[in-house]
Amino acid sequence: MQIYSYQINPFVRFSGYRTNSTSMSKKVYARDERMFYFVKGEAKFEINGTPYTAKCGDLFIIPPMTPYCIPDNNTAEYYLVNFDYTMQYKHIARAIPVHTKKCEPLYAIEIIDFPQFKNEISVNIKAVEQYFSAMTDLYKNKPIYFRCDMNAYFTLILSSVFRKIINKKSDKNISMIIDYINSHYIENLTNEEIGKFFNYHPNYINRLFVRKTGMTLHKYLINYRVEKAINLLDETNMSISEIAVKTGWPSVSAFSNYFKKSTGYSPSSFRVK
Repeated sequence: MQIYSYQINPFVRFSGYRTNSTSMSKKVYARDERMFYFVKGEAKFEINGTPYTAKCGDLFIIPPMTPYCIPDNNTAEYYLVNFDYTMQYKHIARAIPVHTKKCEPLYAIEIIDFPQFKNEISVNIKAVEQYFSAMTDLYKNKPIYFRCDMNAYFTLILSSVFRKIINKKSDKNISMIIDYINSHYIENLTNEEIGKFFNYHPNYINRLFVRKTGMTLHKYLINYRVEKAINLLDETNMSISEIAVKTGWPSVSAFSNYFKKSTGYSPSSFRVK
């Protein structure tokens, strides 16, 4: 089944709290989705052959039939949630036990706009323990309509996970954009060209850049060209016009104007100061 993130309508099958006396030293498989949220101590956690050191605030989502284990001798305390992304199997309300061998998953879902959820998710998130605690209390006491409340709390947790992933992706994109500008600053770069290269609308990519760096794409490019020009003025005998060309300015006058705005000096005055 393929769905978009906005179509997620989660069903929480189980929510519980585990202490360091609880371990899963042998590799196990779950037929539904599993979420772990660590709140105390530390544990070695292995998911699909990848080792993790789980600490406070670490949250993991494990897709169905993905092997995992928590070896003995850990000091961790954590919440464990069994869930589905949709209500398709809400009639299976009991907790589904894990298996020691791989078998058929309860279902297979692909979140189209978040393909990374095909594999395990590992993020560190603060300020969501209250939701796990509330879900666990609801599951333990089972008041009227407790499933609805559990699903609502869990939706808040998922929202935090999605935001965290989006922010991590944005940080990676900004690093790639900066690398691109640093490598192509000599060229006649524009927001349109940068946006086209990264398959983003130029206005969006500029807003993203401002949000993450505090300056526009144009301002960053100007600053970087000035920085490179300063290096050439200090370290070479190149003429002002040569430096203007080497650092990507459309003309000597544009170079001089922007350089003076940034440093308070004209290029020639800066060289002799």
